[in-house]
Amino acid sequence: MMNFCDIKLKDDPSLISRRMIRLGNTSESNGIRIMSWNICSEALAIHYDRFDTISADDLHWSKRVWKIVVEVLSYSPIDIICMQETNQVVLCSTFKHIESGREVCVATTHLKARRGPILSVFRNEQGKDLMKYLAKKAKNIPLVLSGDFNAEPNESVYKTITSQMVSAYKEGLKDEPIFTTWTKRQSEKELKRTLDYIFFTKNHFKVTAIVSPESQQLTKPMPNGNYPSDHLSLITHLNFIN
Repeated sequence: MMNFCDIKLKDDPSLISRRMIRLGNTSESNGIRIMSWNICSEALAIHYDRFDTISADDLHWSKRVWKIVVEVLSYSPIDIICMQETNQVVLCSTFKHIESGREVCVATTHLKARRGPILSVFRNEQGKDLMKYLAKKAKNIPLVLSGDFNAEPNESVYKTITSQMVSAYKEGLKDEPIFTTWTKRQSEKELKRTLDYIFFTKNHFKVTAIVSPESQQLTKPMPNGNYPSDHLSLITHLNFIN
């Protein structure tokens, strides 16, 4: 598949690469690898976002699909892929880990976008409702919640969620990434913000690896010829705590 993608992309700029950061000497055999990624809706990007960094023609799915596939394959094997801007408010499912027989509840969400105090309050209410729903859905089994929360770490919804769960990237890096989205829209300033997260229940998992949110090849706002979305993908490996 990667060779096929290389053929499809032979005339395109090289895609950025990021390294996998392994934390400590812990094996990754007893757990799950999860990707969370807002892949950038074609309709929203072309008709609403008005990105300065890429042509409308290059935002079409046919131009980006193989770059998205390469991003996924670059960090494989991935057990669960959670994508946003695929028209969902929240998707939730329970999986059974084959090797250990343990059940895992995984949810992904995309909260209300745009800045402002009213929208911040609205996102927090969404977060409260989401946590109530997941408490009933997951009960006492391991829980992972990922997504584009459209909220920086200083927003109330982040505090609402982290009162019950922990962020994989903060656990691994000791702080959230400097940014997970970097954009330049027409007639607007560049924006670098952290809006994307993978949360998990700390009594069930330990972070053993994460894909770095940084790359020396990422030198301009996204999406662009080197990256197919305005959001970076997040990938983490979570080991079960016995």
